[in-house]
Amino acid sequence: MFETALAEPLASILNTSIDAVFVTTRDGTIVWVNGAAENMFGWSGAEMRGRNIALLMPPPVKNQHDSFLAAFRPGRGVTHVLGIDRSLDAVRRDGTLIPVEIGISTFELNGDRYFAGFVRDISERRAAGERLRFLATHDQITGLPNGMLFVEELKAELARRTAPAVIVITPVGFWRVAERHGRSSAEHMIRMIAKRLRDAAGPGAFVGRIHGESFAVMTLGDPMGLAKKLCDAVSLPIAWGSVHLHLGAAAGIATSRRTDSAPDPLLQDAHSAASYAASRSPWGGISLFTEDLGRRIAREALMEERLREAISQQTLTLALQPKVRARDGSLSGAEALARWHDDVLGEVPPSEFVPLAERTGLIGDLGRVMLRLALMQLADWQRRSLPLTMAINISAVDLRQPDLALRLADAIRETGCDPVGIVIELTESALIDDPEQATERLHAIKALGVSLSLDDFGTGYSSLSYLRHFPIDSLKIDRSFVIDTPDIATAAAVAHTVVALAKSLGMKTIAEGVETEAQASFLRDIGVDVFQGFLFGRPLTVAQFADFALSHPAS
Repeated sequence: MFETALAEPLASILNTSIDAVFVTTRDGTIVWVNGAAENMFGWSGAEMRGRNIALLMPPPVKNQHDSFLAAFRPGRGVTHVLGIDRSLDAVRRDGTLIPVEIGISTFELNGDRYFAGFVRDISERRAAGERLRFLATHDQITGLPNGMLFVEELKAELARRTAPAVIVITPVGFWRVAERHGRSSAEHMIRMIAKRLRDAAGPGAFVGRIHGESFAVMTLGDPMGLAKKLCDAVSLPIAWGSVHLHLGAAAGIATSRRTDSAPDPLLQDAHSAASYAASRSPWGGISLFTEDLGRRIAREALMEERLREAISQQTLTLALQPKVRARDGSLSGAEALARWHDDVLGEVPPSEFVPLAERTGLIGDLGRVMLRLALMQLADWQRRSLPLTMAINISAVDLRQPDLALRLADAIRETGCDPVGIVIELTESALIDDPEQATERLHAIKALGVSLSLDDFGTGYSSLSYLRHFPIDSLKIDRSFVIDTPDIATAAAVAHTVVALAKSLGMKTIAEGVETEAQASFLRDIGVDVFQGFLFGRPLTVAQFADFALSHPAS
């Protein structure tokens, strides 16, 4: 008997092992087990002895049992240890599976050859590994697959040649809302967006959070229809305490037919298209990545890089558009405008680089460069006793900076100009975003001795209700109304109303975009104080403006 042949000391040692130990004949018949094997599998030693080791194997392993045993070819007198770190599942008596790691060796006893199997329960190790794998491949806030796992799944889908499409979804206005309501609101929004995207995408799509507030969806269906559905889901109000948070949504779509079937370019194309959609509207939209869109995005990337360099090296130049008094055409001052000629891109119009600066966060730096140039020019006029004003545009981004008045005061001091000649122009939208904060900042600026002008008046949302609270000196009638006067009655009525409103509040009025004598005559008759437009002068270089000033002396 095998039990008799097995030396008592060896049996005692094996019975103290925490690993299950089995001894089988060459054909797999169990002839001996230790106590750990009984505890691990739920069979007694007597029940297992005489039965084939396949008793403990799930079907996939049973099918390979014969070839598995045949693979061992031990040499005489040599013990081979095989199968170490081979992880698989074994079957308990109750039919449940247990993950195990096995080691197998062969030995001879009294002329017969046996197999010894050492079985270790690795349930905890596997669970820990699966947990680590989950943490490495899933987002901790939403539980969604992260960017790494999304790329893996996309790569696998592309390998199956199923032509998937990728949709990248980015909530628009996310950080603006988060800054107002705090970090907890940001995590709440992320969780709600993740849930809505899962629900909207359905079981046939693969959803992941790839980074930050951006999510990605892989689909084999209609990407445009799904993108609209996803954007609608993100744009629904999100309850937060006693308020509702409102976001827009931008979606970028890329199809695998437009790439070399590589996951990273496909995801990047979709992300670029989403960024493009987000940059074109305050509430987002949907963009399909195409070769033409790729060229536009590439140009913008180059333009951003070159603009950063131009701002850093201060190679932007100043253009001056004349402002004249309506009563006699005498020169009252100029509006400072930015101009950019790049060695690579050539002449880049403000209609391109100013919106780009706003989208990329460069508008503040651009504004500081232009402020200094404008104040230096104003100081030069004042040294030559020219009674001219310099209108300088301040962006909404600038107005949100708490140190705006300090920076303006520093620039005034460093350039040596008299602040009485400075006119700071702001748009309505810059004021209504946070009226109380705007009022505080405007009073701080006004205290420096400068004048304030409200630009593009009439195109905002609700500034009429706040206007009396702002320390504004003049209103600038938007060109969209000026261009239709006096022929279109509604435009004429708006212009007339703005002038009457300004006079009632003790403010002056400036009409921009004046291009015809008929416009000038009408606007003069209704009481506009200052004209600006091509009828009186296009934007000029500093040298050209000096010549212009000679022929239009200030009064």
